[in-house]
Amino acid sequence: MLLREEWDFSQIPLAELKACFLYEYARESPTVRRIAEGMKGYEYTDRDDQFEPNFFKLSRYNYDCAVLLANVGPDLNLAATPWQALDDTKTSPWQ
Repeated sequence: MLLREEWDFSQIPLAELKACFLYEYARESPTVRRIAEGMKGYEYTDRDDQFEPNFFKLSRYNYDCAVLLANVGPDLNLAATPWQALDDTKTSPWQ
């Protein structure tokens, strides 16, 4: 049983919806979660980071998702952290 704040996106600003949906897709995908585990602790700083092995592997599945996860933070626990629980410093490369 999911808590309402984990699935009710009615209060998400329109500019944030793409990032929200990609993030929630990542949380539900065992493959993406496994790859994202390898991204923990890596500080993504510029375009050269696209060659980091975990980013590269994830980008082959979904490039936008890889960019989002690299921007949201290196120590993210996808399985336990819904989009609404991220602090206000979350970033979206599409805003």
